[in-house]
Amino acid sequence: EARGRDDALRALGRPIDLAIIDCVNIEDSVALARELQHAQPALRVLYFSASDNDAGTTAAEPRLRKPFLPDTLVRVVAQALS
Repeated sequence: EARGRDDALRALGRPIDLAIIDCVNIEDSVALARELQHAQPALRVLYFSASDNDAGTTAAEPRLRKPFLPDTLVRVVAQALS
């Protein structure tokens, strides 16, 4: 679990399958995802946000809209990892 950008980048010392990123600021969140993926190209990203702003994300990257149910999170994570 990373509490911010610096924690996330420190976690790159070990393989990460999926980064789940809260899009408080979509541009910063997308930049973080791209930086993580540059270090680990196989890394998948799941964004979640209360906003409809998808700027910078791709259609292939799953997004969850807040609020969401735990079952929805489990389903989307499973899809992202498959």
